[in-house]
Amino acid sequence: RISNRYVGLWGYTESGGNLEPIQAQVEYSQFAERPRNGLCMKGWGYATYPGNGITLRAGQPMTIDIRLQTFDRDGLIFGLRKLDDNSPDSLEVSLSEGKVVLSSESSVFTPDGINSDFIISSGTIYTISIELSGIVATVSVDGDIVSTYRLSSLLDWGTSDQNIIYVGGDNDTSVSGVIKNIVVDGIKLNLLQDNALVYKGMTDGSCLSSKIALDGISTFGSGYVRYPAVEFVEDFRIDVRIRTSQPYGVILFASDALGFNAISLSVDDGQVEFVAMKRYVKTAVRTGKDVSDGNWHDVSIVRENSTITLHLDGYSPSSTYLRENVAYPTNHGLYLAGIPHTIPLLLDLVPHLLPFEGAIRSLAVNGAVIDLNEYVEAEDISLAGTTVRHPAKSYRTIQ
Repeated sequence: RISNRYVGLWGYTESGGNLEPIQAQVEYSQFAERPRNGLCMKGWGYATYPGNGITLRAGQPMTIDIRLQTFDRDGLIFGLRKLDDNSPDSLEVSLSEGKVVLSSESSVFTPDGINSDFIISSGTIYTISIELSGIVATVSVDGDIVSTYRLSSLLDWGTSDQNIIYVGGDNDTSVSGVIKNIVVDGIKLNLLQDNALVYKGMTDGSCLSSKIALDGISTFGSGYVRYPAVEFVEDFRIDVRIRTSQPYGVILFASDALGFNAISLSVDDGQVEFVAMKRYVKTAVRTGKDVSDGNWHDVSIVRENSTITLHLDGYSPSSTYLRENVAYPTNHGLYLAGIPHTIPLLLDLVPHLLPFEGAIRSLAVNGAVIDLNEYVEAEDISLAGTTVRHPAKSYRTIQ
């Protein structure tokens, strides 16, 4: 990254007196420094931290506050475990069908009294509060009690050095989303990677910290989702709604098998940009408005004859003439939010195709709405509240 702009990496070789591009494997990442205001959970890993500073004596009150954003319905959010074979003890805070539930290895938590059906798996940021007092436990969301439990026995794990904190999952289950902070008995936990014992499928920094729709796809800047191929020939129109807080990321991409003919819609330096490539001839048009503000934006691309027009939120269209007024064969599939490392790319497209972090919904091509549930393959994305948990690779081939 040079002067706040992303640049491609490439090489040339001399052949018959002419310089020709070299096809190479290039590793890249989004180098921008991100504010450390949360823990991004990718949905396929977990983190553990030392828990020897947390004390729980039999009958002693304890409070736990977790500020969380997720659209997953099941999985471990937070756990305190005493790894002692003689007296194993634990407290787990999990999601079950979208509701917050408590459990323990040494005590049975029986619902007692209040037991609402409040669902937190909506992408909204909630503060979950757990209060333990003797054999009574209370769960509140944003200050409102949603459930109460009665324990079969008192929890007690002292201050053993073997106490471990689990965040975002364990070996058996994982949750995707954002944990803004965790406070135990008034002490805020340090969730940064430098303090972790195990740290996989996590990222220190800012994730999308605003409401995410469940009728679209949501990503964390590391995956993609592929749909059947759509032919962008002659005149066409693309309509889509997006939401992101990041300045870079591909929204939509389609190409032929060799990567010579391609179109892409992406966020570049905060602005929406549409690029059409016909072999090495590039046509680009972009908005002049920043969309990396965490709000929903409506984007439309219209090709009429030899003109490409980009509309943002129905205002101030930007237009350009196609440098080559030809069809764009895109028989390799339609990709949203990123592309797999197996797709070859022309050099001019590389800076535009960093994985997208945010939400995409209401996609239509030529007026036909694409069912986002009918995908062909996906990695590390959440679609309609169900996370596809496969870590995506970060390198790709350029030409």
